[in-house]
Amino acid sequence: MSLSSFILLCFVLLALSASIAQTQLWGTSIGRCWGRFERYRECASTCPDTCQDVFWPNVPKLCPMMCRIGCECIPPFVRLNQNANSPCVHPRHCRFV
Repeated sequence: MSLSSFILLCFVLLALSASIAQTQLWGTSIGRCWGRFERYRECASTCPDTCQDVFWPNVPKLCPMMCRIGCECIPPFVRLNQNANSPCVHPRHCRFV
């Protein structure tokens, strides 16, 4: 095995182990959601409803037609803001920010 092959192999193993560690630390790889009113989905929306959508329901959103592994709000709850880690709140608790 040449030195360049060995270095490449080490780099690939390092990248793989970092990826595995990252998904385990986030907790979503095993189907856990830590927030209230959330559920784990293997195909959650990349463009979830937020309080902004409650205030301006007819504004068109450009959302990709793909999904992500992670947590989403249980209906009728919505994200407080665009941050994927923001809490899920009932629409009546949304305030204009």
